[in-house]
Amino acid sequence: MIFLDVPYVSPQETPMIVAAATDAVGKQPVDYLIRSCTETEHDLKPDNALRGVHPAGEVRNYIQRLQQNNVLDIAEFKPTLLQGPRQGSLEYIVGNDGSMFYAYDPKPGFLGKDKAVFMVEYRGLRFKVSIDIHVLEIVSSHVDTCPSRPIVIKLRKSSQGNGSDLWPGELSAGVRVADLDNATLAQTIGTGTNAQITLDTIASGHGWFIDYTPYLNAS
Repeated sequence: MIFLDVPYVSPQETPMIVAAATDAVGKQPVDYLIRSCTETEHDLKPDNALRGVHPAGEVRNYIQRLQQNNVLDIAEFKPTLLQGPRQGSLEYIVGNDGSMFYAYDPKPGFLGKDKAVFMVEYRGLRFKVSIDIHVLEIVSSHVDTCPSRPIVIKLRKSSQGNGSDLWPGELSAGVRVADLDNATLAQTIGTGTNAQITLDTIASGHGWFIDYTPYLNAS
């Protein structure tokens, strides 16, 4: 389970609105895909920290790990809801420090998995962030239902066309999805910063999935 460095702000001190999905933002080019996960409990007060969903924090944490920089201003990361959860609702919160995040409220009695999708913009880059929300009876520090780190896929070299988004240690190859011939699962063209990886749309008939336990060999 991942706890993000987002300060607690009481609902009495913070403006809130019910979050509504925006179609126009979702049609814009995407530079990165991030798949993450958070845990919450089904019976919590609205101001409980476990209710927080932090797409902007996910992007900031990713960039901070790459740049080894822990002082990025969270207020520069602008999230927009693209797809709301089916088993609950989200409230949009702006903290006193300018941070923008959401509070998730599941439907009464719901236990299981929900999901929300966001677009986060930061200095001209667009990150599509998909967050799985696991609603549990009790969140345990001894049992994690989420992977330790999010999955990040880079789709474009730069939305601005200048390659300025390449950070030290980052995979610079472009990744796209297409319908490949015959039983081809994936193919690569080029090398180095000019490399292009193409994945088959349906994984050569097998379908793609996220393996949250890659070391158990039990998917």
